[in-house]
Amino acid sequence: MNEDCTQKLGQLRAEVATATSAEEALAFETLETSREFWDGEWTYEEQDAIRDDFRANWNRIAARIAEKWGEPAYQGQTERSPFPGVPAGHEIAYWLRDDCLLGVFWDHQDKELPYTLELIACGPVALQRFGVL
Repeated sequence: MNEDCTQKLGQLRAEVATATSAEEALAFETLETSREFWDGEWTYEEQDAIRDDFRANWNRIAARIAEKWGEPAYQGQTERSPFPGVPAGHEIAYWLRDDCLLGVFWDHQDKELPYTLELIACGPVALQRFGVL
């Protein structure tokens, strides 16, 4: 994980830790974005390699968070998580602490669009909306 991602993760972690007045908070922070694929000059092998890189980075970031926060409440496919309504990508790892959620996920919404690696932080009001609390 590059230094910029580490810095963004630290900033978001600090914001989550002090989010007592931000009960409705739902924040996303993009850590990494691939190129777009509108030009038609790409192959499925190229997309597979990019997907594998994003997935590996997702696993690395989840492991770094787990070093500080313990094992995630869930790590795997978003649609199979206990809270599939949380708007977060293909795979997510998240931690629940003091009525807040901190998660990291990777996404690729369509073959022309870029891959993204993102952090998500939710306060209790947002979590109630998604059926988490």
